[in-house]
Amino acid sequence: MTAQPLVTVAVAAFDAGPLLVPSIESLLAQTYATIEIRLVDDGSTDGSIELLERFTDDRLIIDRQENRGKAAALNRVLDLALGEYLLIHDADDVSHPERVARLVDHMERHEDLAACYSNHDLVVGDRVIPGRIIGKSRAECSSITERMKAVVDPTGMRSHVDDLRHQCLTRR
Repeated sequence: MTAQPLVTVAVAAFDAGPLLVPSIESLLAQTYATIEIRLVDDGSTDGSIELLERFTDDRLIIDRQENRGKAAALNRVLDLALGEYLLIHDADDVSHPERVARLVDHMERHEDLAACYSNHDLVVGDRVIPGRIIGKSRAECSSITERMKAVVDPTGMRSHVDDLRHQCLTRR
């Protein structure tokens, strides 16, 4: 890796099968390149992790652990992350090439935010179901966060990893 990554992309993988390679390819094709992709293999037994051996990009870092579940794999990423931002990317996700760039741009322009989210499409076989996310005001987001005490969404990018460890809801 040539520069300190601004974004750590967290991928927890367990028996992801043939979906894992296109998932990782979509991350390596991001227009925003100052990222590290931390994939934690959570004890896969299907050979999917071995399919990644063909990738030589040093932004992809693979760690292995015994099967302990997705939460344990993501916590491992938190222990190892170098980036200021954490982006969760499921092992069967495919990200738009500008996903990271757009999220970083938004977070940098709004330094008081703790997180921002992108839309998504649900793909079921050959069928694509567009996401139905509607933008919310800061007041609406604050209200939801206060009621739920946390916001969990696989499309989100969160601010500094240390903030996540301490359950902070605002940045700086």
